[in-house]
Amino acid sequence: MSDTIARIDEPLMARVLRLASPAFRVHPPELVGMETMPPDILGIMKSSWDKGMLAVRPVTFYRLKNVYVCAEGLVFDEALNLYRSTIAQHPAAYIADAVRKLREGRAAGTIPTHGNPVLLCKKIGSFNYGHWLMEMLPRAQLAKVHLNMPDLHYLVHSVTGSMRTVMRDSLALLSIHPNVVMETGNEPHFFSELILVDGLTTHGGYMSPLCLDALDQISAMVRTGHSERIFVTRQSAQWRKFQNEAELTDIALRAGYSMVDPGAMSLAQQIMIFKGARHVAGMTGAGITNIAFSAPGARVRLFVPRSMPDTFFWFIAQLKQHAYAEQRCPEIVLSTPESLRHPSWNADIAVSPADFRRFIAA
Repeated sequence: MSDTIARIDEPLMARVLRLASPAFRVHPPELVGMETMPPDILGIMKSSWDKGMLAVRPVTFYRLKNVYVCAEGLVFDEALNLYRSTIAQHPAAYIADAVRKLREGRAAGTIPTHGNPVLLCKKIGSFNYGHWLMEMLPRAQLAKVHLNMPDLHYLVHSVTGSMRTVMRDSLALLSIHPNVVMETGNEPHFFSELILVDGLTTHGGYMSPLCLDALDQISAMVRTGHSERIFVTRQSAQWRKFQNEAELTDIALRAGYSMVDPGAMSLAQQIMIFKGARHVAGMTGAGITNIAFSAPGARVRLFVPRSMPDTFFWFIAQLKQHAYAEQRCPEIVLSTPESLRHPSWNADIAVSPADFRRFIAA
């Protein structure tokens, strides 16, 4: 990133609302296969798992005037200073590219301008089902409930296919009409008035209980499914699968589990299935976000690649008071062009039938 781009905080005078995110207690997961985890990854995980009590935190709404929004939610002021809270996990090269496009657009006079007040509902990870449900959709729900702004519009990232349908369907369940939903891609846009929400989540480090308000609201609109035991597969995904999934699926079915592939379901179908589930087992992945729709006390048992440094689903389980367990598994890294483009934790994993049977039955 260019040294001329300063990182700034939102001004105190721009605050329009502050909510108190409740305190809550977290517990380390029941963990199988800890000895297989790389020490540095285990250390990262334990720094979150061992926090104990998370104190009350503020969730703040800011009204910013005359700002640019670039890429997946980077916000700049007119002097091209970058608001610190919008950086999230954006790599330096990603930010530098956004700055280049912003400067080129300003020089050419081609940046679209918008006058309506807009709520920022996009951040890096916009293409991911889990990040949308837990990090972006809650902003829209909290703003609709707590801000008296009937003319507010909602800015989301431009995506295609099933993810766009999920965005539209979930916003509709919050009574947010498509006419007030704006979609932008990586190109810069100028906004006369932008509402920015800060403090709701810190990826990997914090997730506010207020995030569940949106999911509780949309869940109430969907009936409850009948399957109490579900085995979550990633058959429709491109990577991170069980190497011997057919064998493991047979074991799960014999143990009374129904097979579920969230990636092949509509949002309403996913909500319905997970609302009724009291026992959830399967491979970690975006579809597991749906445990946020399961009742408190549900039993969640995930198979996780040994080097995956992720607390996302553990945080959801803590907020929902689920009985949560992980089995860390060896990764099968294949030397193919496709596999080499992804981290090792996106590789397939191997689980012996005996270990699988023991873990889902424990």
